[in-house]
Amino acid sequence: MSLARSTPGWAAMLLAVACLAGFATGAPAQGEGPLAEARAAEARLDFAAAYALLETAMSAAPGSAAPYLARAGLHRKLARPALALADLDRARTLAPDDPSPLVEIGEIWLENNALRQSIGAFDAALERAPEHLPALAGRARAHAKAGLTGNALADFDRALSLAPDDTTLIDARSALIEARAAQRVTAISYDPSALMEPEFRIDEGRPEAADRLVIVEAGNELATDADGVDPAALAQAVAAGALHLTRLFTYTGQDSAIWANLALICGGPEAQAAMRAALTAEEGRAALASIDAGGDLAPLKALVRAAYARSGVDVDRVETCAFNRGQALRYLAEWTGKQEGQAWKGVNFYDFWPVYIWNDTVITRAEANARLAGLLPAEPGAPEEPRAAGAQGAIDDTGDGATGAAPEAEMPLAQDSQADGSSLADAPDMGAPPASGTASEAQVPAPEDPAPDPTLPPETTAHLPAPVTAEGRVPVELRGIYAPGLVDCLAYGARRDAATTLDEILPALNPLDGPPIGTVLLASQRLHLFNATGTECGLAALPETGSNAAWRGDFACVNALAAGVVTPLELVRIESDGPAPQLEARLGTAEPVTLVQCRPFGLLGRDAAPIWDFDEPGCRSRAPVGGAAFEFRATAGGQLALHITPDGALTEATAPRLRLDGLAWDTGTPTREAGAWRFDLGAFSAASERLELGLFLDLIGPGGGVDLRLPLLGSSAAMARLAACAASQAGDDNG
Repeated sequence: MSLARSTPGWAAMLLAVACLAGFATGAPAQGEGPLAEARAAEARLDFAAAYALLETAMSAAPGSAAPYLARAGLHRKLARPALALADLDRARTLAPDDPSPLVEIGEIWLENNALRQSIGAFDAALERAPEHLPALAGRARAHAKAGLTGNALADFDRALSLAPDDTTLIDARSALIEARAAQRVTAISYDPSALMEPEFRIDEGRPEAADRLVIVEAGNELATDADGVDPAALAQAVAAGALHLTRLFTYTGQDSAIWANLALICGGPEAQAAMRAALTAEEGRAALASIDAGGDLAPLKALVRAAYARSGVDVDRVETCAFNRGQALRYLAEWTGKQEGQAWKGVNFYDFWPVYIWNDTVITRAEANARLAGLLPAEPGAPEEPRAAGAQGAIDDTGDGATGAAPEAEMPLAQDSQADGSSLADAPDMGAPPASGTASEAQVPAPEDPAPDPTLPPETTAHLPAPVTAEGRVPVELRGIYAPGLVDCLAYGARRDAATTLDEILPALNPLDGPPIGTVLLASQRLHLFNATGTECGLAALPETGSNAAWRGDFACVNALAAGVVTPLELVRIESDGPAPQLEARLGTAEPVTLVQCRPFGLLGRDAAPIWDFDEPGCRSRAPVGGAAFEFRATAGGQLALHITPDGALTEATAPRLRLDGLAWDTGTPTREAGAWRFDLGAFSAASERLELGLFLDLIGPGGGVDLRLPLLGSSAAMARLAACAASQAGDDNG
């Protein structure tokens, strides 16, 4: 792989610390010895002298890791990551218990998007020092970049427990939460008719108040005040009669949720603050754990009595209500009825917590706080700002929206895992990368790859799609878009119906911290998983089955994070409970996932056809995708040309190349024309036929990665119109 010559702000800050630490470790006092002299030379930007002095330090103390750490810091500063990795490998060997070299290795891999190697290095550092702050912060950023949001938040939380006032960590965690919220902006549906009965909720404020706020929470996983809405502003808005507040308490699948919810509901609004504080304290968490471990309610009963007694509430009344098993069964029946009754409408608002719903619109915690502030009287002398009522907001989690998933919800939050089903947290101690640049060992023997693409530099051939080694194809009736359930199919259908670009006809990116297999595309010989690692599977075998046996296909899957690692995936057709085919998919060692066909492959072209924009006078067919427009033109002499116009200005110094379904399309060197790249695809008939038979046309940047991708859905109709236009114009010219 190629290593980028840039150092992001986070890494630069850690780099500075590492350089200082490297010079200081085992070094004499300031002004003494070659390490101190090298530090002085670096300070005056005399890098040649610094290198020479570090060579002297290495000769003087061949068993010391400090000179190698220091020189690695210089290499990174001068954008020489490969040399830095070599020195860090040496430092790691000399100081096997020191986490610092591994942290720096992790940072270099992170800068260059080698996320699996980066996480492995940070894991190894934390094995040596579990509370090493730079390792925790680095792994948090690597997890976040890989799409493993749950793991990233856990690392940020651990880091903040060590450095609670670190504003950089606080800001990074907040940015991650906001980004996750933005991804779910349209995911959660709300229907006021699905509110649980008054017996199982808490209502406060005037029912006729102009604004209404519904907060959905789980009593056993309450957000802290720092992660929730401002309790003082909430109380003030309710007391002023400006807001009607409804608190709903959802079931998480744990017994502790039922009893904690009832403890809150039965106490009513009078002592909410005291009971919430008790449940979020260490004693409260221990009481809830006792329920889940063995059904022991005694610690929670004691907690409830103490909390409500301090608040002057009738403790006997609360206890009789909260720990009545009949009441618990009625609560569970009410929750189940409301939750299941809304399942067909999309992702249910009972399925995540906390959720904030303002005037029937799901919003983020941040927006809820902003709207609360708008209800309160302005500070003396402060100008009032207009408040937009009913504006759409993002759906958040982990304090700013939805942190958890309810049982049997259609979009559960699974434990963080890679596309190959193995936990990234279990990555081996990879240390420094091998000198040869080889990848990790494959989990299964990799099938023989197709011949390397001669138009790409050698280091980029690892980005080629998974090879197809089986003879045969997936049956036509099984090809199409699949998802794990009805809700996911509905979400895909809504995306497809609203599509304005060709890439929106295909599934959205599946989160890596969701199920190992989400909404996918099964084509004739490939399976596309649409996850953040770019996992793609090629058909490896079609085992022979009897006439009455179910169809089965074996696939080999690769992804961009783990070059050379091949993960098996098995698809088996299972009996369907409706007209749509169903498949059982097993990726690696992950649990099998049942997939239902949401859209047959044959209909995708029909869905995409209206998105192609045809310019008859100009004999041009334009295909919009996110980030660019692909425009095909019939040119003189029966040729086909392609103009690719990115949304931004062209910045590449090196011309990109085209790849059709993983194979290079030799078009010669493209030219620049009015802010676009022009590719001459050759004779119209042959070129259009290739496009009609293809699935993805990729624009490959200088580094070998896919810069832009055009799904060729609907291209047959587009090429037919273009051919008719070209023939008509040729006839006019001849006439």
